[in-house]
Amino acid sequence: MQLAGNTNRAGSWRRLQLASLAALTVGLAGRAPALITNNLAADWQGGVGVTASRGRVSQWNDQHRLLNNDGLGPHNLTQTALPAQQPYAVTDARGYAGVMFPWGYLSASPDTYLKIPTTLSGLHSQNTTVYLVATGPLTPQNQTVIAFGSLAWLNFYQTGNFPPVLAVGASNSTLYPTLNPAVFVASGSSNETTFRWNYSAQTNAPQPPVVSNSGGLVAANPSSSYFYFGIIYRLLVYKSAHTPAQMDAQVAELAGLYGVLTNFTKHVVCRGASTSEGVGSTMLQSYPFQLWQRYPEIAWHNQGLGGQIGTNGLAGTMYSQDATMVDLLFNPVLPENWLFFLGGLDDINAGVSGRATWQRLTNYVATRKAVHPWKVVVSTIQNDVLEPTINAAYDACIRTNGGPWDRMVDPGVNSPIETRLDNPTNTTYFSSDGVHLTNAGYQVLADHFGQIINVPRRSTGFFGP
Repeated sequence: MQLAGNTNRAGSWRRLQLASLAALTVGLAGRAPALITNNLAADWQGGVGVTASRGRVSQWNDQHRLLNNDGLGPHNLTQTALPAQQPYAVTDARGYAGVMFPWGYLSASPDTYLKIPTTLSGLHSQNTTVYLVATGPLTPQNQTVIAFGSLAWLNFYQTGNFPPVLAVGASNSTLYPTLNPAVFVASGSSNETTFRWNYSAQTNAPQPPVVSNSGGLVAANPSSSYFYFGIIYRLLVYKSAHTPAQMDAQVAELAGLYGVLTNFTKHVVCRGASTSEGVGSTMLQSYPFQLWQRYPEIAWHNQGLGGQIGTNGLAGTMYSQDATMVDLLFNPVLPENWLFFLGGLDDINAGVSGRATWQRLTNYVATRKAVHPWKVVVSTIQNDVLEPTINAAYDACIRTNGGPWDRMVDPGVNSPIETRLDNPTNTTYFSSDGVHLTNAGYQVLADHFGQIINVPRRSTGFFGP
């Protein structure tokens, strides 16, 4: 799948479909994996060599010597000093095993990561290739998936009012990955830096020459920040710069092994403030992530980030930011581009009336649709302990007055079809702050939005079939 910032869309889309079919054929054939073995320095596989207690991972053993018995290592990942920062061993809703690094908001963030031992050394920024099979950016935040010594190698970076991009070392691409599982490649040679997100590729100038001999971190940058939030299914490190042909073959192989879908026909951007972001959720259970679990054949972006809907001339709001934060993600190649919008709480808490917030919503949607033919779905908002009366007035305006959107979902205050989000003191659905939701509360949102994008089906639980 290609999004804004890439060229030759039609040709790449056809190539993507053919490569996806080839990967599926490889998986069905059941033959031995044809992964590159030369110069393989580390290989961490979900569900293999994982030491866990009550689901918390303290060690993840390197398997590279099974493919390249170079006599080095194994380079086992560990996190024994800080049990609270241990990630989780999981099997996702598709049945694939991985290691999950959960998300939390600011001080509630668990900040889980694993340490790479110093035995993994001699990694040169101009002679290294990393393949990652993992979920993409969970939220619009800076995240480092793997760092070698002082070099944050494979990253998702969010700068300014732009969606998170795939970044390698000190270089950013214009690839905007979805949160769906994907195959990512970060490669450096003396000639160029290569970024790959499935079958979308970009090259930039080479990295400054840096050699790491001091281990590193998985799911954090060298300063133990910029934590990664998601599921890692496979992580391979090579002490060589791979050619485009090698990357093509390896991406296809890994996509087949891990059920990575790339031939999407529907794309959904979930935009809103902290409720879209998933504040109050645990174990990656924001409503966009839950929707990916139910509908993996749809491409999902979570662009939830706290703030007001705003209006023309009001800086720092969605109205002023989303020409880049949202509109860059529109993909004209795909038959359907949907925008799910859930916002208004921050406007109301800033003293804006329910009717005026509804007017902001109508202006915002009209502006998005004037730029691209988005299929827009708006949602009423939950009750809360801060402004329950104004929340109800805003929701009533959405129901009664309508707007330029295509569809509406109604899980909010005084909904005639939904009551679970009416009582902010009900801790089954609401967090302790009486504003944000629990995993079960976010499931309510996923239930309503999911019936718009596709027929209701599949498990609603993370560990369901």
